[in-house]
Amino acid sequence: MKALFMIFVMSACVYIGNDFAKKLKRKERLFEDLKIFCWRLKNSIGFFNEKLLNVFEKSQSECGSDFSDICKNCVSSLNNTEDKLLKKENFAKNFLTDEEKDTILGFFSCLGKSDSASQLKQIEGYEKIFEQKNEEYRKNAKEKGGLYKRLGIFAGLFLIVLCL
Repeated sequence: MKALFMIFVMSACVYIGNDFAKKLKRKERLFEDLKIFCWRLKNSIGFFNEKLLNVFEKSQSECGSDFSDICKNCVSSLNNTEDKLLKKENFAKNFLTDEEKDTILGFFSCLGKSDSASQLKQIEGYEKIFEQKNEEYRKNAKEKGGLYKRLGIFAGLFLIVLCL
Protein backbone atom coordinates (compact mmCIF):
# COMPACT_ATOMS: atom_id res chain seq x y z
CA MET A 1 0.00 0.00 0.00
CA LYS A 2 2.82 2.36 0.87
CA ALA A 3 4.57 1.61 -2.43
CA LEU A 4 1.38 2.45 -4.34
CA PHE A 5 1.12 5.77 -2.51
CA MET A 6 4.75 6.58 -3.34
CA ILE A 7 4.17 5.81 -7.02
CA PHE A 8 1.11 8.05 -6.98
CA VAL A 9 3.01 10.93 -5.33
CA MET A 10 5.89 10.61 -7.77
CA SER A 11 3.54 10.48 -10.75
CA ALA A 12 1.61 13.52 -9.56
CA CYS A 13 4.78 15.56 -9.07
CA VAL A 14 6.15 14.60 -12.49
CA TYR A 15 2.79 15.42 -14.08
CA ILE A 16 2.70 18.87 -12.47
CA GLY A 17 6.27 19.60 -13.62
CA ASN A 18 5.45 18.51 -17.16
CA ASP A 19 2.26 20.59 -17.13
CA PHE A 20 4.20 23.76 -16.32
CA ALA A 21 6.69 22.98 -19.11
CA LYS A 22 3.84 22.36 -21.59
CA LYS A 23 2.25 25.71 -20.76
CA LEU A 24 5.48 27.46 -21.73
CA LYS A 25 5.62 25.54 -25.01
CA ARG A 26 1.96 26.31 -25.72
CA LYS A 27 2.59 30.02 -25.22
CA GLU A 28 5.58 29.86 -27.52
CA ARG A 29 3.56 28.04 -30.18
CA LEU A 30 0.58 30.40 -29.90
CA PHE A 31 2.69 33.52 -30.34
CA GLU A 32 4.58 31.86 -33.22
CA ASP A 33 1.23 31.17 -34.89
CA LEU A 34 0.09 34.75 -34.27
CA LYS A 35 3.30 36.06 -35.81
CA ILE A 36 2.82 33.85 -38.88
CA PHE A 37 -0.82 34.91 -39.09
CA CYS A 38 0.22 38.58 -39.10
CA TRP A 39 2.63 37.89 -41.94
CA ARG A 40 -0.05 35.98 -43.87
CA LEU A 41 -2.60 38.71 -43.19
CA LYS A 42 -0.27 41.45 -44.43
CA ASN A 43 0.29 39.54 -47.68
CA SER A 44 -3.38 38.79 -48.10
CA ILE A 45 -4.45 42.38 -47.55
CA GLY A 46 -1.53 44.09 -49.30
CA PHE A 47 -1.11 41.90 -52.37
CA PHE A 48 -4.00 39.54 -52.90
CA ASN A 49 -6.95 41.55 -51.54
CA GLU A 50 -8.38 38.39 -49.99
CA LYS A 51 -11.36 38.49 -47.70
CA LEU A 52 -10.66 38.23 -44.00
CA LEU A 53 -12.86 35.15 -43.72
CA ASN A 54 -10.73 33.28 -46.28
CA VAL A 55 -7.52 34.12 -44.41
CA PHE A 56 -8.99 32.79 -41.16
CA GLU A 57 -10.19 29.60 -42.80
CA LYS A 58 -6.76 28.92 -44.34
CA SER A 59 -4.96 29.67 -41.08
CA GLN A 60 -7.31 27.48 -39.08
CA SER A 61 -6.02 24.30 -40.68
CA GLU A 62 -2.33 25.20 -40.82
CA CYS A 63 -1.59 26.27 -37.24
CA GLY A 64 -1.57 24.81 -33.72
CA SER A 65 -4.69 23.84 -31.83
CA ASP A 66 -4.81 26.93 -29.60
CA PHE A 67 -4.63 29.29 -32.56
CA SER A 68 -7.04 27.09 -34.50
CA ASP A 69 -9.61 27.58 -31.72
CA ILE A 70 -9.22 31.34 -32.02
CA CYS A 71 -9.67 31.10 -35.81
CA LYS A 72 -12.84 29.03 -35.36
CA ASN A 73 -14.27 31.73 -33.08
CA CYS A 74 -13.33 34.41 -35.62
CA VAL A 75 -14.89 32.50 -38.51
CA SER A 76 -18.12 31.96 -36.59
CA SER A 77 -18.05 35.59 -35.52
CA LEU A 78 -17.62 36.78 -39.11
CA ASN A 79 -20.29 34.40 -40.42
CA ASN A 80 -22.84 35.32 -37.77
CA THR A 81 -21.80 38.98 -37.45
CA GLU A 82 -21.42 38.50 -33.70
CA ASP A 83 -18.62 39.71 -31.50
CA LYS A 84 -18.23 36.30 -29.90
CA LEU A 85 -14.43 36.40 -29.82
CA LEU A 86 -14.26 39.91 -28.49
CA LYS A 87 -15.57 38.89 -25.08
CA LYS A 88 -12.88 37.96 -22.60
CA GLU A 89 -14.96 35.28 -20.91
CA ASN A 90 -15.24 33.39 -24.23
CA PHE A 91 -11.48 33.38 -24.63
CA ALA A 92 -10.73 30.11 -22.84
CA LYS A 93 -6.93 30.07 -22.80
CA ASN A 94 -6.10 29.54 -19.12
CA PHE A 95 -2.34 29.50 -19.71
CA LEU A 96 -2.31 33.17 -20.81
CA THR A 97 -2.11 36.17 -18.52
CA ASP A 98 -4.80 38.86 -18.66
CA GLU A 99 -2.36 41.22 -20.39
CA GLU A 100 -1.68 38.65 -23.11
CA LYS A 101 -5.38 38.01 -23.56
CA ASP A 102 -6.01 41.75 -23.87
CA THR A 103 -3.26 42.06 -26.49
CA ILE A 104 -4.62 39.18 -28.56
CA LEU A 105 -8.21 40.39 -28.23
CA GLY A 106 -7.12 43.90 -29.19
CA PHE A 107 -5.45 42.54 -32.30
CA PHE A 108 -8.48 40.58 -33.45
CA SER A 109 -10.93 43.35 -32.59
CA CYS A 110 -9.11 45.83 -34.85
CA LEU A 111 -9.19 43.57 -37.92
CA GLY A 112 -11.45 44.73 -40.72
CA LYS A 113 -12.30 48.02 -39.02
CA SER A 114 -10.28 50.47 -41.15
CA ASP A 115 -8.80 51.02 -44.59
CA SER A 116 -6.04 48.70 -45.79
CA ALA A 117 -3.14 51.15 -45.25
CA SER A 118 -4.09 51.74 -41.60
CA GLN A 119 -4.81 48.07 -41.19
CA LEU A 120 -1.33 47.12 -42.42
CA LYS A 121 0.29 49.53 -39.94
CA GLN A 122 -1.73 48.05 -37.07
CA ILE A 123 -0.86 44.52 -38.13
CA GLU A 124 2.86 45.40 -38.29
CA GLY A 125 2.68 46.85 -34.78
CA TYR A 126 1.04 43.72 -33.40
CA GLU A 127 3.47 41.55 -35.36
CA LYS A 128 6.37 43.17 -33.48
CA ILE A 129 4.62 42.56 -30.15
CA PHE A 130 3.99 38.91 -31.04
CA GLU A 131 7.60 38.51 -32.20
CA GLN A 132 8.87 39.83 -28.84
CA LYS A 133 6.53 37.56 -26.90
CA ASN A 134 7.51 34.59 -29.05
CA GLU A 135 11.22 35.17 -28.41
CA GLU A 136 10.57 35.63 -24.69
CA TYR A 137 8.67 32.35 -24.44
CA ARG A 138 11.14 30.51 -26.65
CA LYS A 139 13.87 31.45 -24.16
CA ASN A 140 11.66 30.60 -21.20
CA ALA A 141 10.69 27.23 -22.66
CA LYS A 142 14.32 26.39 -23.31
CA GLU A 143 15.57 27.56 -19.91
CA LYS A 144 12.68 26.81 -17.60
CA GLY A 145 10.93 23.90 -19.34
CA GLY A 146 13.57 21.38 -18.33
CA LEU A 147 13.84 23.00 -14.92
CA TYR A 148 10.13 22.45 -14.25
CA LYS A 149 10.39 18.81 -15.29
CA ARG A 150 13.42 18.19 -13.06
CA LEU A 151 11.79 20.10 -10.22
CA GLY A 152 8.75 17.82 -10.47
CA ILE A 153 10.98 14.73 -10.32
CA PHE A 154 12.96 16.02 -7.36
CA ALA A 155 9.83 17.14 -5.52
CA GLY A 156 8.41 13.64 -5.97
CA LEU A 157 11.62 12.05 -4.71
CA PHE A 158 11.70 14.46 -1.76
CA LEU A 159 8.13 13.59 -0.78
CA ILE A 160 8.88 9.88 -1.10
CA VAL A 161 11.91 10.23 1.19
CA LEU A 162 9.77 12.19 3.64
CA CYS A 163 7.20 9.40 3.68
CA LEU A 164 9.81 6.77 4.45
